[in-house]
Amino acid sequence: MIDNRGVKVWPDGISETSLPDAYRCRFTASDGGATSKKTVALLGRVLEQGLEIVKTETLRNYNGATGYTLSQGQ
Repeated sequence: MIDNRGVKVWPDGISETSLPDAYRCRFTASDGGATSKKTVALLGRVLEQGLEIVKTETLRNYNGATGYTLSQGQ
């Protein structure tokens, strides 16, 4: 999912959303097996595309419950 200032822009975003040059991307593992090694590899692929990474955060689940706030449309 990609958002801009809390409004989802991909997939199925709102076309009227103002799009400055900063986005937040949230990646999840489809198999539930996100690891630090997989995260670093993903960040490497992003950098290879010439995109700049400003900040990273690792989101966690606790006892099977989401330990973070979901974004709009997520």
